[in-house]
Amino acid sequence: MLTPETPTDEDTQVGSPPEIANESDEVATSSSPPVANRSERPAFEYKEQSSVTNLTIWGIVLSLLLGAIGGIVGIILGRRALEKIDRSNGGIRGRGGALTTIIIGTAAIVWSIGIGAALLATSHPSSTPATQSTTKPTYTVDWTDEVFGATCSQVSSQYGLDYSLPVRVFGPSGQQVALGIMGSGSNGSATNSQGERVNTCTYGATIRSVPKGLGTYIISDFGTAEVKGLTFSEKNIANDSAGEERGNY
Repeated sequence: MLTPETPTDEDTQVGSPPEIANESDEVATSSSPPVANRSERPAFEYKEQSSVTNLTIWGIVLSLLLGAIGGIVGIILGRRALEKIDRSNGGIRGRGGALTTIIIGTAAIVWSIGIGAALLATSHPSSTPATQSTTKPTYTVDWTDEVFGATCSQVSSQYGLDYSLPVRVFGPSGQQVALGIMGSGSNGSATNSQGERVNTCTYGATIRSVPKGLGTYIISDFGTAEVKGLTFSEKNIANDSAGEERGNY
């Protein structure tokens, strides 16, 4: 009968190396990273890079098309792109594009505010042009009062006529519409209606701001329209031919 052989120390030593080799293989296998993990990070970075690019493009387009509203949206999108870039620790590019989006968005807001202010100013003009447009057109009348048969000193002593005498202009209803001040008289001579050569005294006044369109004007250097006031038509005033009052001393 055959009896099984008892394993010797030599047999044990020969069989032990495969067991050690198996353990080292397990350690080597467990220490190496999975192949799938090496392919996941580049795909994630590509997705984030594409997102940043889309944010910058849409931010610029909206800022250019929608003015202030688009500018606000553009600034928000540009900031979101910067946040993604900062979180990637250099893995995602496009910081310059994100900053450009923010700058264009800010410019769109400023531009829209400027255009709005300009439109508001043109729709509400200042008070100066409005005042000028409501100012009524006027005449300037050169008034002359010539006294025959006396020198200026004789007229002054007899009637008290001297410089600073007011000359008033009245409308057709008797209301005063303009005022001038007569200057000092000047002596002269002229031929009267009888052909005689006589002394004269001529007074003059420039009356400004006589309103147009009244039709009839009464000019008086005696204070009221009823006292020695002369009536002139609109045509006389327009042609500046109202202003020669002649009287004998």
